[in-house]
Amino acid sequence: MISEGSVAVTFDGESLADVPFDFSSGSFLGFKKKGRGTVRRVILTPSGNHTIGVELRDERRGVLGSSEFVRLLEPDSEWTLRIDLPGEKAQPNFFLVKSAR
Repeated sequence: MISEGSVAVTFDGESLADVPFDFSSGSFLGFKKKGRGTVRRVILTPSGNHTIGVELRDERRGVLGSSEFVRLLEPDSEWTLRIDLPGEKAQPNFFLVKSAR
């Protein structure tokens, strides 16, 4: 897990969103305490067949991993982009899943 970083999302090769996150908190004498959490954003896109890219970046180590998904986005459908990072030195796993209604 990482406390500070960003998630970059591309749509058909164009930058769609760059979502920074910081789960750390201040502690005694101004030292930062590591934390963890969930990043939630709603991003609207047109329907059709598209390529969605995602990249996880850490403030200290740079790019931790990336992935691309080619999906048919149906009108009025909802999708969830999930990134699992099982450990600080592990490779992230990326998932793009159609949400059930």
